[in-house]
Amino acid sequence: MIMLSNINTVMVKENKYLFLCIFILICHKMTALNYYINDTSLDGDLYTRAIGNDFNDGLTPDSPKRTVTVVYHLAKEGDVVYIDSGKYSEISSNGELLFENKKKIRFIIAGNSEGIFSKTPFPANEKNTPEIFYIKNDQPVSRETYLKQLHSNSKE
Repeated sequence: MIMLSNINTVMVKENKYLFLCIFILICHKMTALNYYINDTSLDGDLYTRAIGNDFNDGLTPDSPKRTVTVVYHLAKEGDVVYIDSGKYSEISSNGELLFENKKKIRFIIAGNSEGIFSKTPFPANEKNTPEIFYIKNDQPVSRETYLKQLHSNSKE
């Protein structure tokens, strides 16, 4: 009987550690931050609504940082950095970082990141204009289909 009790005690302790590890992993992923960077111009900006300034917190489109290096030092693994159009000393003319991203931070650079736009091609046999289709789940759909799905989702 004592042996069985010891086994149960060990299993409970192991499960506590397993749950603790899972909890920490989930919390780490949930605390990932988005950072925003903008230069000294608003021309052609996609992600920000203000001029960049390194005294800003960089956590909203209305308070972007100015330089990539400052955000890189603040960010941690799993964070996403949105870099708006402009000129930055840390980015090449091809839109590539000029430093090694050792932290595994995801950089999305306006006009240069493949992740910004869908890679799903539009059907070649259909004539589509912005007035007659919507995007739903990365696929072009008619306005009627989109509104039906929207209406059915609002009832749930």
